[in-house]
Amino acid sequence: MEWAGEKLFSTSGRDAKYIYGAAFMQAFGTQQWWVALPFIIKHFGGTDAQVGLGLAANMGAYAISVLLAGPVLERLNPRSTALWGTRAMIMVMAGMGAIVLLERLGYTLLNPIGLLVLTTGLFGIFSAGFWPPVMGWLALGFEGGKLSRRLSRFSLWWCLGALVSPYPAGLLVEIDFIWPMGAALVFLLFCYLSVGRADNPRNVNEGEGHQDDQSDFRAALTAEDIRFRWMARIALFAATACGGIVRTQLALLMKLNLYFSESTFGSFITFMTLASLIVYVLAGRTPSWHYRVGIFWGSQLLLLASMVLILLTGHRGWLFLAAVMQGLGGAFCYISHLYYGAAGGQRRFARMAVHEFTLSVGFVTGSLLGGYLSDQFGRYAPYWFAGAVVALALMIEAILWFIRPKK
Repeated sequence: MEWAGEKLFSTSGRDAKYIYGAAFMQAFGTQQWWVALPFIIKHFGGTDAQVGLGLAANMGAYAISVLLAGPVLERLNPRSTALWGTRAMIMVMAGMGAIVLLERLGYTLLNPIGLLVLTTGLFGIFSAGFWPPVMGWLALGFEGGKLSRRLSRFSLWWCLGALVSPYPAGLLVEIDFIWPMGAALVFLLFCYLSVGRADNPRNVNEGEGHQDDQSDFRAALTAEDIRFRWMARIALFAATACGGIVRTQLALLMKLNLYFSESTFGSFITFMTLASLIVYVLAGRTPSWHYRVGIFWGSQLLLLASMVLILLTGHRGWLFLAAVMQGLGGAFCYISHLYYGAAGGQRRFARMAVHEFTLSVGFVTGSLLGGYLSDQFGRYAPYWFAGAVVALALMIEAILWFIRPKK
């Protein structure tokens, strides 16, 4: 299916529900092995840098894939592409689980950590066949408040999957490393079935029942759109750099330095994701946050405060408060770029690819440099780096804000 005129296509409310369900299943399954991977790599004798590399390979491969595949994805049928991508991820997940299972059974594999990094990279490559297509699929033909509501609901559902997954993943790691891999595989299968239930987008001039879903489509960009799009892009990079550090290095800090259990780290991620979920719910209910620079900068100050809290305290309660701050700030940066990146343009698939590329690059930066800094300067060094990234991002955004284009 060609998308020469994206505004002519739309997805029904019924089919959107299946897409939301697929996002939930995908997020739940991915979080299972994301939570488990740092502990698995350390169990196999890996360094902190290798822990960072494990997830950096996933998001790095994803970033490169969406960048290269973006021009192609916008010309392909999104349903078929998402089905293909999910099938490939299922096969990679089975391979990842086989590596862990064979090691647990006592078989000696040549460089198991390298094999795990390879499979996480492959998972990232094939994820590019799922996330940008389904996000662009939902955004086809919508603008303004309707676009904001659709994107917020999508974010809410994948965030809900990420919310309920980390704590059980931590419990499963405490039982045996293979269980989170099995859970991930099962939920990826459910994701595949959910995508398969949705129909292809229809041409609103030819299809039935889609006319009421259409909103006025604004093809032109304003100066305000451009300024907020670039500020949101910088904020998203900073937020996901913090997220990459928290997802990879905080597990080691909490387990090896502060002596918390794996499920406690899972609880940290749960608190963080619950806060994100609140942001997505509120953002979908009102467009009043659009183009409000005070709220936008306030979200990044929360990110900065969360890094300071991690540096200053090892108390469980304060760490969970840092998780809430991280979740609120990171989610607002995410939904801001998701909206500003899509608003006022027709190439929705390409816009979503840029969104996913930006967050992936931020995550890779945090994961790789966080692991390196942890090995070289101690397990608190990554959070100094994360705070500096957020502070620099705010400075650059302030410069962009005060440079107001004439048109």
